[in-house]
Amino acid sequence: MTRKALFPITCLLAAGALASGCGDDDDGGDDGGNGGEALSREAFVDRANEICRNIDTTLDAIPADLSAAATLQEVGDRFADEVIPVITDGIQEIGEIEVADEEVEGQVDEMVSLTEEAGEDVQSDPERYLQEAAEGEGNPYEAPAEIAQELELTDCFPDV
Repeated sequence: MTRKALFPITCLLAAGALASGCGDDDDGGDDGGNGGEALSREAFVDRANEICRNIDTTLDAIPADLSAAATLQEVGDRFADEVIPVITDGIQEIGEIEVADEEVEGQVDEMVSLTEEAGEDVQSDPERYLQEAAEGEGNPYEAPAEIAQELELTDCFPDV
């Protein structure tokens, strides 16, 4: 595959990675929990959106220049190795936050589970995922993105 043919896929990867934003909090603070104190829904939303903004920063630090990758497989492997773990770890961090509302807690658990499944699916065959994404077919992150929007996590999965 030529570099020219890889350009649209490279752009798609960069956009997809940034659009998937929920993420890693590397501020030296706690591990995403809240010290045993359950947060109100509003405080949870604020904290979760903060985590999601942090993932954008983390993903911005991943070089988007994939032109050195000669094949779709190489691009897919790099995406699976560098981007998917950041997304999964970030959503798991949100899942560690204690929230007083049991319904919200259940939705968060579902979002975490669906995100982990999506990441595993992509990592099992990243080349297939990229091919499907390039053809506009489905996105494994649609279901967790819907839950994030229901929870008003506007900084998570904004363009999925």
